[in-house]
Amino acid sequence: MNPPPMVPSRQIMQDAEHMKMLSIFYYVFGGLSCFGSLFGAFYIVMGTVFSRILAKSAASSSGGTPPAEMGWIFIAIGIFITIACIIMGVGSILTGRWISARKNKTFCLIVAGISCLSVPFGTVLGVFTFLILSRPTVVVLFEGQSPLTTPHA
Repeated sequence: MNPPPMVPSRQIMQDAEHMKMLSIFYYVFGGLSCFGSLFGAFYIVMGTVFSRILAKSAASSSGGTPPAEMGWIFIAIGIFITIACIIMGVGSILTGRWISARKNKTFCLIVAGISCLSVPFGTVLGVFTFLILSRPTVVVLFEGQSPLTTPHA
């Protein structure tokens, strides 16, 4: 009986380096996503200002001004943008942490799929995540086994 083929240490080193880079990129992407939530906060402030101005102008004039609810539309859009950016940012930061810890592969793949919607950086990050996490040696690392002694086809 032949011993199982060993994975070259060069491949293990390359996988570890790629996972380290993915982790760093997810931290950066998560930070940028959280920073993007400020855009939603700007919409909330803008909607608040609009609703107050429109409410005052509607009370003083009889017509020709947009309804005060227009400001609430901006507030709702701002809240949605803020929540979506924060959720994506936290998810990306967790993905970066879990890729470096080699845990929760399914969560990492879900976040990679969602990040593909964020063109162009998120798309590139998501595609490379799928490519790297689908390698047999990386799958073994996420399962907690040593790739040096695990047989591969």
